[in-house]
Amino acid sequence: MALGKNIRKARDAREWTLERLSAESGVDTGTISALENRDSSRSKYASAIARGLGMTLEMLESGSALP
Repeated sequence: MALGKNIRKARDAREWTLERLSAESGVDTGTISALENRDSSRSKYASAIARGLGMTLEMLESGSALP
C-alpha cells in the first residue's frame, strides 16, 4: 500500500479530520489531502505526518500498524 493510502487509513482509524491531523503534524490540510488523493509513495512531509499520528515513518510507510 502506498503512503497516501496509509495516511488516510491511519487517519480514518483514529476518526480524525484533516484539520486534526494538520494540527497534530504541523502539515497543511491541503498538503495532506493531496497526498491522500494522489496516493503518493514519497513525501518530504511523511515524517511529520507519522509523528502526528504517533507512528514511526517505517510504520506508516509499511502499513504494519494499520488496522
